Amino acid sequence: MAGPPQPYQGTLAFDNFDIDLVLKVASHTILSPFFTFFVPFMYKGMGAPWTAPTVYYPSAWFLFVTVICTLLAPLPESGFASLIVLAGRALPKTFEQVQK
Repeated sequence: MAGPPQPYQGTLAFDNFDIDLVLKVASHTILSPFFTFFVPFMYKGMGAPWTAPTVYYPSAWFLFVTVICTLLAPLPESGFASLIVLAGRALPKTFEQVQK
């Protein structure tokens, strides 16, 4: 026979909080060129001039992150490889087949 039901033992929200989680969130926000592109425009939209530090420093950070990501990103083998990804279908193998 089973005893009385045990009360629910909840866990803390920070049980799974570790450095991997912090790096994953940072890579999608403050270390992402896509995210950092919009930060200066948010400040500009609130009325800050282009020369204000709140617009200037995030713009510089965006350029820095973009340059680093560009230097570290692997280059495609050919230009057609990126076109296949964008078009979503296979393209002709040679330029002559495109002309036909």
